[in-house]
Amino acid sequence: MGGDLRGIADRLTYLEDLGVNMVCLTPIFMSSSNHRYNTYDYYRIDPSIGTIRDLRRLVREAHRRGIRIILDGVFNHCGRGFYPFFNIMENGACSRWKDWFYIDSFPVDAYGAHRYKAWQDSPSLPEFNLENREARDFLLGVAEFWTRQGIDGWRLDAVRHVRHREFWGELRRAVRNVNPTAYLLAEVWGDAGDWLDAGYFDGATNYRFREVALEFLVERSIRTSEFARRLAALVTRQSWVIILGMCNLIGSHDTPRIWTVAQGDLARVKLVLLLQFFFPGIPAIYYGDEIGLEGNKDPDNRRAMEWDASRWNLELRRFVRQLVTMRRSLRPLQFGDWQTVLADDRSGVCVFLRRYETESAMLVIHNGDQKESLSIDLRSLNLPESAHFQEQLGGKVFAVQGYILQLDELQPRTGALLMSLAQDQSTGNRGQNPL
Repeated sequence: MGGDLRGIADRLTYLEDLGVNMVCLTPIFMSSSNHRYNTYDYYRIDPSIGTIRDLRRLVREAHRRGIRIILDGVFNHCGRGFYPFFNIMENGACSRWKDWFYIDSFPVDAYGAHRYKAWQDSPSLPEFNLENREARDFLLGVAEFWTRQGIDGWRLDAVRHVRHREFWGELRRAVRNVNPTAYLLAEVWGDAGDWLDAGYFDGATNYRFREVALEFLVERSIRTSEFARRLAALVTRQSWVIILGMCNLIGSHDTPRIWTVAQGDLARVKLVLLLQFFFPGIPAIYYGDEIGLEGNKDPDNRRAMEWDASRWNLELRRFVRQLVTMRRSLRPLQFGDWQTVLADDRSGVCVFLRRYETESAMLVIHNGDQKESLSIDLRSLNLPESAHFQEQLGGKVFAVQGYILQLDELQPRTGALLMSLAQDQSTGNRGQNPL
């Protein structure tokens, strides 16, 4: 769409104002397409988006603002223009690189009925044979080289489709030898358990979180109890350190945008985002979702960022900014455990609790159609009788009487995030629930 690395560097002020502290780029290496998942040269940045000097400047300026930069590593497949594969196109069985790929027969016929394994059976995306030591070493060298340029980690594409599983362990060691704190994110659709349990990655793309959030809050196709059960399953599958490293996304370059999926229903979009920022793991914003950018299936979901502020949904952007601020300031939202307090199928009301040390945060979601009142017995939650809770989006303070937290007249399609207060903080604003 004409964007480049300099453009991102020039917009870091916007990201800093939003509260973003990590940016994940889609592929930046030389290729023949605008998506660049068909890499031609792994050691050269695509001329359409800049140079290595531009990347270094972006990393430097981002780090100055406390923002990390991670790159997209496409190591399952390459493009037809990648030199070793191009050499096979020219030299056939005589090519020294023929064992880097899964070749069925020669000539490979890369622009016709191809005779090699290709990603999603597309001849433009020949798959690497990473059983081959030389091919593995080449890609490990790529990961080391770009990590040395100062980046903070990798989003690793099509992880489960790499046939040599131990490659990911080798890559982790290679990257961590350069940057011991590098974040390694596996792109996995569905259950990523086996990959995460192996210790190769710090987290995975949590598309299962997206599924359950949309099914309950937007499509309303599952019951409240099922919603709570599936969320609980997501936080028990792996160790807690892995759960906190999961990338909880609502949109990506592979999915329709939330504003389009919700058909412009701001209340439902807010509920989805509120859950996302409360849930354990890393909340990920697909660029433009914070302003209500529209987009259906790929490639419509990859529209250019809208920089005309008069076309933004300013209420949505303010809300996202508020959520980011809360997430970065409230320790239970960063580190707290997960507990289901209530999941009522009749009313559509559910309540979740996260605790970290002496602090507690409670999320209330009302997904039903009628006003509801709610009483929460704090004894069953091992919370003190004298606890007070402040609604973080509006500021209203709720007192507790006899271990009972009373929430009256919850409006349909609303949510509230309540944070426990120390006794000397228990007087405060009596404002309205903002959702």
